[in-house]
Amino acid sequence: MAAEKRIAAQAGQNEAQAISLEQILQNLSALQQKVSAVEKQATSASSADLSSVKDTLTKHQEAIDSSDTFRVQVNAEIIRLRKQINQLMLEQQLGSE
Repeated sequence: MAAEKRIAAQAGQNEAQAISLEQILQNLSALQQKVSAVEKQATSASSADLSSVKDTLTKHQEAIDSSDTFRVQVNAEIIRLRKQINQLMLEQQLGSE
């Protein structure tokens, strides 16, 4: 009879362990799903962030290009005005002599 009690007790323990293992497997499955969801979210966020950074860089490059073009125009106008000033100064010197 003692052996039967031990067998019954062992069977109870085995059943309890099987239930615990099933709960652990369910928890593990739920955690794996959460990890997968977080990975997908991180990938999505990375793509969105990358796209946003590319858009910002494109806008900045366009602004730089526009400034460069404007600077060239302003420099050309400064040179033209300097030539006019030099011409006027020369005419003034010739007229005063």
